[in-house]
Amino acid sequence: MSTYFGKGGSNYLYLRVPMGACDFSTRYYSYDDVQGDTEWEHFDLIDNDYQLKVPIIKRASELRGETIKLFATPWSAPWWMKINGTTKGIAHLDEQYYQPWANYFLKYFDAFARQNISFWGVNPQNEPSQGYNYASSIPVMGWSPEAYTEWVANYLGPTLEKGGYGNLKLMILDDNRMWLPNWVNTVLANEKTNNYSSGIAIHWYTDSSSSDVALRQAHEAQPDKFLMYTEACNLVRVTREDLGDWEVGERYANSMLQAFNNWVVGWTDWNMALNEDGGPATFNDNPTIWGYNAAIIVNATGDEFYKQPPYYFQAHYSMFVPPGSVHIQLTYPNPGGLLHVAFLTPENNVVVILYNGNDQDIPTVIIDPERGNISINVEARSINTIVYK
Repeated sequence: MSTYFGKGGSNYLYLRVPMGACDFSTRYYSYDDVQGDTEWEHFDLIDNDYQLKVPIIKRASELRGETIKLFATPWSAPWWMKINGTTKGIAHLDEQYYQPWANYFLKYFDAFARQNISFWGVNPQNEPSQGYNYASSIPVMGWSPEAYTEWVANYLGPTLEKGGYGNLKLMILDDNRMWLPNWVNTVLANEKTNNYSSGIAIHWYTDSSSSDVALRQAHEAQPDKFLMYTEACNLVRVTREDLGDWEVGERYANSMLQAFNNWVVGWTDWNMALNEDGGPATFNDNPTIWGYNAAIIVNATGDEFYKQPPYYFQAHYSMFVPPGSVHIQLTYPNPGGLLHVAFLTPENNVVVILYNGNDQDIPTVIIDPERGNISINVEARSINTIVYK
């Protein structure tokens, strides 16, 4: 915990909290699996919430020295509210449950409020393309952009507002950027949904096969909505041989540099930590063949953990670019060489992050007409952060 939130750690401020089971849960659960209980009389958090999530969230705020900003995301409604009666496959919410499902969000936020935990934001659905455009073996609930728009405009938005949670930052999409144009143009074209929405949430999984132009287009179409990356994970089962794999960190570097140079204001990793099997998780009912990588891998039997390259690549931003910083433009005469991004912090510091993904060093001069020049040799396959007044 101190490695992420404590003094000298990576200074994290935002945490994503699953509303019920997700693909890194060891079993499926919702907060009310009693069929037909649309009044949510049996709604309650589970033992893992009371014994783990709540204490961890509070400890993170203590270590950080300020309240951690939480945003909640559901993977699926309770199984009995969906047309196929299961959490997986092609499955969407039965329309008769549109209002009860919105009320479920109130019950969730109220339950955490009783634990003295408040939320900053909410994503109405994790990856709505799963369960709609294609089937999946993890908990999913698919939405078309049109159905999603109707539910947010006429059910979720008004319910949160009437229930005292209208201040939450509601972020639409929460899916890969390949879906950005259609979702932005459809969902935010609705005046009510637009008014209830504060931002657009994006996942990184198709970054290598989709253009970052989509980010700029989303900003230009909706300049009053912030863009935020809300999930990233290296989808390769971790092995002992993978520990310290620099290329995994470089994938993060490329994604973050693309994002922050295209109007994105925040970037969130998926898992804070996983075990040496890339879990715990139960995917496809076969935990022996599934598992992913993470910034920190825990060896529970040895009472130790390993900070992976993604941890350090992300720390270049979380440690040196505080909230309230603004992006400033850099120009570079050789776009095929050095990748870069720069910020001006609230303390009036300039932060320049340079990433060299090539196999050769790149001598570089940072030229600031107002503050002078800085010469640096950016070594091959390295990331560097320069901070100056």
